[in-house]
Amino acid sequence: MEIMKVIAALQKDFFLSGERINLKPMILEDVADRTGHDISTVSRVTCNKYAQTPYGNILLKDLFSTTLHSTDGGLVSTEKVKQTIVELLDKEDKSKPFTDFEIVKELNKLGFEIARRTVVKYREGLHLPNARMRKTIV
Repeated sequence: MEIMKVIAALQKDFFLSGERINLKPMILEDVADRTGHDISTVSRVTCNKYAQTPYGNILLKDLFSTTLHSTDGGLVSTEKVKQTIVELLDKEDKSKPFTDFEIVKELNKLGFEIARRTVVKYREGLHLPNARMRKTIV
């Protein structure tokens, strides 16, 4: 219960909105430091456990995410970056879709510091095809 209270406090914005883009960067160590438990204990407690929310059942492990640096020196959740990639690809011109390098440039404009190979990894993890496969002929 103590660990879940800390997770709920750290991810308050997510639990209020249900939007994955509101997930804050959080690792097992953040929860362990606040509870006084060992990292392995936090991992065991959250492994294969769900939280029932108004937005459906959420796997606790899905609430943990790593971070990337923003261009202003802050930290950004990888979930936010992935959601932004999805939004960029939804709004792109389908006759001339963004290449991975162009996605990097767009993300840089939005304040995300990210490498092209990381964009490829996230895009593939989201099951989004490359630019050539997303192109539609009018």
